[in-house]
Amino acid sequence: MRGIAATHAAMLARGGTGERDPQLTAHMPDRELWTAFLRDPDGNLVGLMEEVR
Repeated sequence: MRGIAATHAAMLARGGTGERDPQLTAHMPDRELWTAFLRDPDGNLVGLMEEVR
């Protein structure tokens, strides 16, 4: 596991609460955009984004 999925999993393991698992958000001609959301232990919403070529 690497990239956004690994980061999302690591943050959940450290006490985050999942809001939306990593998913493909946009498919562009030269890359894909993946996003995920979770809440930190204080309840703040955290967004993750990765561009995959």
